[in-house]
Amino acid sequence: MIESQREAVPRNDAGELDTAHAFLSFARSCVLKKAAGLSEDQLRQRLVVSDTTLLGLVQHLTGAERQLQRRVRRNFRACFRVVSRG
Repeated sequence: MIESQREAVPRNDAGELDTAHAFLSFARSCVLKKAAGLSEDQLRQRLVVSDTTLLGLVQHLTGAERQLQRRVRRNFRACFRVVSRG
């Protein structure tokens, strides 16, 4: 991969939620680029001493995104309850 093809690391100081979203989007994009065109066997192949695989990274990112979405929804509902009581 040539240097000009690399995606810039997000620089986001807009707040915790925006920063988390920016980094998850960045990580998702990077992993999908690495996984593009690989067979299932290649995605499951361990390339390091640990059990880490590209498929495992995709599953990890999916879980992180789900957790972030749950927290956002939970916080939104909590804020809405406080405002509606006000």
